[in-house]
Formats: sequence, structure tokens, C-alpha cells
Amino acid sequence: MELSTEGIIPFTTGYIASIPSAILQGDAFALTITLIAFFIAVVVINRLTGLLIIVLKKIILLVIVTLAFWQFITLFFARLSAEGLTDNTIIFGAAGFIIGFIAISISLYVAVRSFNDARTSQPVYESSVQANAGKPQVVADISSRSGGLPFMHPAVPTPDATPAGGSGKGGIISDMKDTLSMSSLKNDRSLGAVLVYLVIAQFGVYSSMTIPAPSFQVGVAFFAIFIIAGLFFIHFTYNNYLTGLRHLIMAILVGTTVAIILGHFWAAIPLDQLLSPFFFQTDALVALVTGLALSLFMGGKG
Repeated sequence: MELSTEGIIPFTTGYIASIPSAILQGDAFALTITLIAFFIAVVVINRLTGLLIIVLKKIILLVIVTLAFWQFITLFFARLSAEGLTDNTIIFGAAGFIIGFIAISISLYVAVRSFNDARTSQPVYESSVQANAGKPQVVADISSRSGGLPFMHPAVPTPDATPAGGSGKGGIISDMKDTLSMSSLKNDRSLGAVLVYLVIAQFGVYSSMTIPAPSFQVGVAFFAIFIIAGLFFIHFTYNNYLTGLRHLIMAILVGTTVAIILGHFWAAIPLDQLLSPFFFQTDALVALVTGLALSLFMGGKG
């Protein structure tokens, strides 16, 4: 199969135009993309303070997780009434309820905690004014310097200014090995929550109406664009870029496995399609991208 740009632009514009109706039908992917785009627009346009941005982010996460869990519950009871208790409804129903409960509990807790922090914290400007109260004010002597400008000492590089970690290709590879080591994975407290959001988002996508890519080429291009955008998103929202890369790599590995398992057993997609290039034109790709987007959005510190 050869990749081509034909059909990508029409598919993208057509999907954007169908987003409002898709949201009304309960499309978890459409709602996730819309709310994340709304969040980014608020950050760029309104220049909100950091605490308000964090509160808004946690509320958006709570809404997305709640919708995904509701879509799962709706489909679960519909299958339960139509098929009765089967192996799939018992196993995946129990897994969905447990993961959904954990995801909603985490998102609700962080939303309430962020709201309390925003309500009790002082604005940065007021805090700095109070901290500097009573201290002598330093005024630059501009009359005795040449040209009437403040005198500035030349910058002298210090040993602390050198970047941490190794330099060059060997240092990058070593840093990547360290960030993917078992000790790093065990010490990453937010990784578990990232994977929980990933799984519940996929449950929501498989339980709602979605629009898969019309062809293999469009699906691969869409996924590649998403990964590139995800790398930029990590750069601007994660305090530690290697931590963001660790979350992305683990989310791709776990998310792909979960997408194949849920796609076959919960969405009844033939296994030969999920294990072939046709994966990129099924609902499994939509579920994977939605889970990755929500997990990275949750893991970012911005």
C-alpha cells in the first residue's frame, strides 16, 4: 500500500463539519477533540492565570471521563438485556466498571483539589508584593553610567548552566534507556493514572458512535500527524520532556494492546483486521488516538 494525500483534506473538513452532530450523538472522540481544542483556545486567547487553567483542565477531564463511562454503561446494559450474561459481558463489564470508577474518582478528586487550591491561593503579583514589603528599594544609578543607561556586567557562564544529562547521541540514548527503565516506571506516580484514563477513553469510544478513517492511507497519515502534534504538546505542557516521552511510549504500547483486545471482544471487529494494516481504518484507531490524547492531556502539567 502506498501513502497519498488524496482524501485526507476532504475527510478532515467533512469530519470537522460533522463534529456538532457527532457530539449530540454521544461520540466520545468528537467531544474529546472539541474540549481539548476549547481548552487550547482559552489558553491562547484569554491568557488566563495558571491556577484557573489547571482548574479548567481538570473539569474538562472530569467531563470527558464521565461521558466515556456513561457510554460504556449504556452499551453494557443494552447488551445485558439482549444477550444476557456471557463471558464477554461479565469480564469486560467488570473491567469497565472498575476502571471507570477509578478514573472518575481520580478526576473528581483532582478537580475538587484544584478548585480548592485556586480559591485559597493568592495571586502571584500580590504574593510578591507582600513578600517584598518592608525591604529597601534598589534604584539603579543611571546618571554615572555612560549614555545614561544602567551599567550591566557581561554574562559569565557558570558550571550550573550546562544542561543535565549526557551530550550527543550517546547521551540521548542513555537518557531514553534510563527513562524507560523499570525503576523509572515504578517511581512514576502519574503513569498509572495516565493508563487508567487511556483505557476508560477506549471503552467510551467503542461504546459510542465513531467515524473511522475511510482508507488505510488516511488513517496512517492521521495517526502520524497526531504523534507529531503529541510531541509538541509534551514539549509545551510537561515539566520534564523525558517523562512525557515515557508516558507517550507506554501509552502507545498499552493502548495498542487494549485497542486490539477491546476491538475484538467488545466491538466484534475481526482479529485479522486488527492485526493487519486495516487497523488504521477501523474504530480501533479512533479508540487508540482518543485514549492517547486524553492520557497525554491528563499527564501534562500546563
